[in-house]
Order: sequence, then C-alpha cells, then structure tokens
Amino acid sequence: KRRILHADGDATGKKLTCFMLRKAKERETVHPFEFTSVVKLLKQNNRVAGVHAIDFKTKENIIFKSNAVILATGGFSRIFVRSTNPHTATGDGIALAYEAGARIADMEFVQFHPSALSIPGEDAFLISEAVRGEGAWLLNEKGERFMKDIHPLAELAPRDVVAYSIYRQIEKSENKVVYLSLKHLNSGHIKKRFHNIEEKLSEFGYDLTKDTIPISPAAHYMVGGIRSGLNGETNLKGLFVCGETASTGVMGANRLASNSLAECLVFGKRASESAARLKPFDYDATSINPVTINQNNETLFLKYKNEIAEILTNYVGIVRNREGLTKALKRLEMISKEFDDFKNEYNLLKIKSAAAIGLLITKGALIREESRGGHIREDFQKQSPEFKAHTIQQKNRKISFEQL
Repeated sequence: KRRILHADGDATGKKLTCFMLRKAKERETVHPFEFTSVVKLLKQNNRVAGVHAIDFKTKENIIFKSNAVILATGGFSRIFVRSTNPHTATGDGIALAYEAGARIADMEFVQFHPSALSIPGEDAFLISEAVRGEGAWLLNEKGERFMKDIHPLAELAPRDVVAYSIYRQIEKSENKVVYLSLKHLNSGHIKKRFHNIEEKLSEFGYDLTKDTIPISPAAHYMVGGIRSGLNGETNLKGLFVCGETASTGVMGANRLASNSLAECLVFGKRASESAARLKPFDYDATSINPVTINQNNETLFLKYKNEIAEILTNYVGIVRNREGLTKALKRLEMISKEFDDFKNEYNLLKIKSAAAIGLLITKGALIREESRGGHIREDFQKQSPEFKAHTIQQKNRKISFEQL
C-alpha cells in the first residue's frame, strides 16, 4: 500500500499541521491554552486522570481533570547542540511519563539527519532527504563523491550509513563540513520541486542549483519513546501517546522516511478513539502543590541545558563508546541528583527533565553493546543477536530487554 503523502512539494509537514490546526479551530468544543506548559501528570490509583499545568503569562496553576490524557509532545532531538527540531522538542512529554511510571523504550536509537545546513552561528536547517533522492551528490573538501566507495546505493544509502560516513569525512576536514551539489541536475525541475528549501537557502546567499551547500549531520528523529500498543495505550491506564513521543514499534532500530506519518496520523486516530471510550474518573485535586516561575533561575536553566547538550553531542552522538558514555553517565547523574528535590519551580524542573532524558538515552546506549540502526558503538561495531530486543526503562526499576 502507498504509505507516503506529499503536499506542496517539500512542505508536507507544514500543510498537515495547518490543516489540523484549522480543523481544531473550527470545533467549538476545542479550547486551546497557549503559553501553557504541563508540569506533571496527575495520577490516582495507578490511573492518569489529568495534568497539572502553568500559564507562563499569568503564572496561574491550572488543573485539567480528564478521562484520559494523550501525549503528543514530539521528540527530544533539540537536547543536542545541532538539531533540525524546534526549540520545544526537548523530550518533556517523555520525562513526564517516565516520572509517572510509564515504560520508556529504545531511547538509544537517535536518527541524525545527514544533510542539515551548516553555517556557524545559525540553526541547523533541514535539507530534505528527497534532495538526495532526486540525485544530489555528497562531496568532500576535495570535491570528491565519497559515498560511491562506501555503499552500493551511494548517496541513497540508509540515513545512519550516510550520517556516519559524513561524520568520518568531517573528522578529517578543516571546515568541519561536507557539501551537497545539485549542479548536474535540471535547475528548473529542482527549483519547482524544492521551492521552500531554495527560498530558505537564498536567505543565506546560496543558490540550490548553482552552489555547493555546506552541510553536516544534526539530531533529527527520536526512534524510541513512551512504549505503546496498537491503539496508543501505555502501561498506565488513562495515558495514551502518539507521534514522535511514542515508541509504537513501527520504526525498528532506524526510521524510514515518512514512517513518522504513520506514528502521527494512524496512531493519533487510534489513540483518540481509544481514549474517548474510557469512563469518567473523579480525581481528588486537593493536595496539589503549586509550581512557581522564578525568572532568576532562567540563566541557571540555560547554563545546564547547554552543558547537557554538549555532553550528549560529545559522548552520545553519532558514534559512541564505553569511555565516553561512562563520562556522560557520571555527569548527568550528578546533575540529576543536584536537582532531584526541586519539584515546585519551573526552571529547575526543566533542568531535572533534561537530565532525565539525557540519562535515558545514555543508559540505553551503554547497555546495548552492539551497533544497530541509529545506534553506533565504536567498541562493538557489529549487530549481536543477543540485543535483538527493545530496551525498556521504567522509574525505580532496572533496565530490561523485551524480546521481539
């Protein structure tokens, strides 16, 4: 069956998002709460029955009681230094679910997109894989196509292979980039097919059809997440997940392009239909402690956020080994312990959440002594049948494996 949708050339995600937002606005029963962040899942008798949130503008604490909660909070890739994701994609939903006792799976599998624009001081702008699908070449500093000697599919090799190969080229390069070239392709077709990318690159002074574009890999997609079943259900009654924040099982150890569409649309529909069938549950909200926002802690949060990003990029990035992972683990555990008792100030909670996500990724990467998909270990370079399983992490329990 065809499983991929396209809209407006290279703007499928934007078109889908705008469509869904428009549908939500048309519904009188949908009430958006903007500038509002969830700080805790409310749980009673092992059932999730709502969320505790805070309004950034009014500083008001808001309690939402519900029959069910659906987490659709996206991935965590922005927790790395270079990422194609929006600033909000730091894994907060996963941290909330983990704190509540949900099972978290396969956090070590992080997909790094091979071709993100690389300009000093600028965010990593994603240059779609479809550009290589149309025939773009990858060139090293000498102007050589290096992928031809690495994989029979050359530039069309799987993302993990391409990202790893670029990483090795960058290690040897002076400018710490490789280049994408479309000079040999039909310029008219390219400009029509990738008009959004061409428009963005022109802002930086590049012509997609005439220039070699400097690129390097960037954290892109989280393959694991909150473990869910066929209907988006989790091990906690009342808690459902969909989209990148879920670990549905459709990804394996890597991600094929557009499998994210299934995680969002297919499992989103299933999760909403399943959640709607749950009977009402009355949550007792009398014992909730309010969360405050202390502006003085923002600088502290940014300091630790940047440190965690550097730790993960340096030691838990495209290529990993025991020595680096152990260093990352020790420092992340120190940060986590330092902020473990802070439960009622938003910025300190964010530090705790970032450390928790970093630890979930690092622990999964350390225990998986093999290379598979988006997880590459220098010290264990081959796949091992022993690890043909999902890694499962749950609060206050030892990490375990769930056989396929």
